[in-house]
Amino acid sequence: MQIQIAFRHMESSDAIKDYVNKKLDRLDRFGEFLLDVNVTLAQEHHRAQAEFVAAVKGDTLRCKEDADDMYASIDGGVATLERMVRRYQEQLRGR
Repeated sequence: MQIQIAFRHMESSDAIKDYVNKKLDRLDRFGEFLLDVNVTLAQEHHRAQAEFVAAVKGDTLRCKEDADDMYASIDGGVATLERMVRRYQEQLRGR
């Protein structure tokens, strides 16, 4: 799984990049089903925004999370993305 991280309206930080990579390591259990993830982190109007776009076999999954803290928005986005990938994978198995 390839991970690309982009920053908008904020400085890039190695600590945040490491945190995103550590959190997205939880998604490695989906194996080759999950191809790559693009993460866009933005600071807008005193709100932290994390947007995740995941390429899975046959489709693209998107989720966005807003919070007061960047780490909280990353946590929420990864949890949402994990639920979406699991649900999509179960739908494909059911067909």
